[in-house]
Amino acid sequence: MRIKRIGKKMDNEPNELRVTDRRRVYLDEEGNERVNTETEQPNLKPTYVEELEARTKAAEKQVQEVQARFDQLRQQLQRETDETRQRLNRSADERAANQKAKFIVSLLPALDNLNRAAASADAPREAILEAIRNRRVYGASDNIVADVRCKVGDTEHWMGEEFTTNKPPTITGRFIGAQKINKITIIKDDEEVHVLTPDKADVTFEWTDPKPKAGKTSYYYVRGEQVPDVDGASSGELVWASPMWIKYEPAGPAADASTPRK
Repeated sequence: MRIKRIGKKMDNEPNELRVTDRRRVYLDEEGNERVNTETEQPNLKPTYVEELEARTKAAEKQVQEVQARFDQLRQQLQRETDETRQRLNRSADERAANQKAKFIVSLLPALDNLNRAAASADAPREAILEAIRNRRVYGASDNIVADVRCKVGDTEHWMGEEFTTNKPPTITGRFIGAQKINKITIIKDDEEVHVLTPDKADVTFEWTDPKPKAGKTSYYYVRGEQVPDVDGASSGELVWASPMWIKYEPAGPAADASTPRK
């Protein structure tokens, strides 16, 4: 390609400017020449900017990978937590069922004994069950008989009762042990208030509360202890009577009937 330069020397001699066309030329399907008019835009960014952009893209990619890995681990942890919770719930249900079964099994001998006692007793079965519901009972770890009552004037209240009195309560009782009774303790409001050491198998006792508190309901129960029947043992078999809840009202009338505790 030749371009004529127009100027002052144009009349004297031509001044030519040579230009090289470096655009790519290719042939189409018909064989005609076509020029690729698309030219690559020059990169005007400095080198350090390109490096920063490349580092930024690499860092963003790494953050995305870390985030994806974190989400994956979080989902896995949630699944494991749910599975562990389900296993613990199943284990707790199984333990509860086992404990319930053991408790029921432990009651079977007592139920058998109760049925035999009701069948052999002179009192009607309903009377025996009523006495149990009203706590006219005691517990013993050996073949020990316990009978504990409270005298209020001419009235006697049984263990397990709740009542009011205008006189200091008097606790009476009798223990018959398989061995000698080594110790009898009367407890009032979780405090030992009277101790006996009879050292015999058949024991009767009586104790009057010297310091009843007016207007207060106190509970009283009696514990008996046999002599040790095993060498080296610090104590023997035990017996406990059901407590009585007694309210002391010195200004009120003496109670002549028991009031079962609800």
